[in-house]
Amino acid sequence: MTEIGASIVVIWELSGTGEDRQRKAMRLIGWAFVALALYLLAQSSWVLVAGFHARHSPAGIAWTGVTAVVMFVLAYGKARTGTALDNPVLTTEGRVTLIDGLLAVAVLLGLVLRLDMVSKLCVSLRDLRTPIVDRLRSWRGRSSSGWSRIGSGS
Repeated sequence: MTEIGASIVVIWELSGTGEDRQRKAMRLIGWAFVALALYLLAQSSWVLVAGFHARHSPAGIAWTGVTAVVMFVLAYGKARTGTALDNPVLTTEGRVTLIDGLLAVAVLLGLVLRLDMVSKLCVSLRDLRTPIVDRLRSWRGRSSSGWSRIGSGS
């Protein structure tokens, strides 16, 4: 849902012009990062407390693998297009897609190695730092910590 919401924000932002529109879109995407991190933290905490273990299936593992590949390709394309258009909103939305790809890899590793709860918790804790730092930098008018270089050829 976070990816869909962030994509809708990008479409809205690309349909108009103006710095105010870009700032509002960046804030909305920033909040999407925060919501994703909080959801992951709550979900992984619940899984740890409840002792839930996902059922494994070859189809589910294959689907998760395909999802990871697609998310990484989309993240690269969004970052590259955002850089080419000098559009920070599209570049930032590419980061949301990259996080989705990383989440798919964590879930895939968890399923294959039977480490469901541990992989979810690690990704949750790592993702919690990124939106907080990005929000602080966006409020100060600074760019993000190197993520904008994704797809720029450097």
